[in-house]
Amino acid sequence: MLGGWMECCPSTVETQRHVFKVKKVKKARPCQVCHTPVVKVGSCCRVCKYLVHKACEPKVSTLTLVLRCCCYLSVGLVRQC
Repeated sequence: MLGGWMECCPSTVETQRHVFKVKKVKKARPCQVCHTPVVKVGSCCRVCKYLVHKACEPKVSTLTLVLRCCCYLSVGLVRQC
């Protein structure tokens, strides 16, 4: 599911709160809430790398899933910003 490295060691899935920060976007990417393009500036979660419009932040669920593994300190389950 998340790549071949998962077999290397035991891992756990934890829940954490989203922590959004302002992110400059060089190439338009879809908002993960409304699916319209995020152009120039959006909000990106420091925990899971969720990218959304500032206006869509309140629509995101409070918690996110994070995989903890001895090989990687923290790997979000959503693609990186």
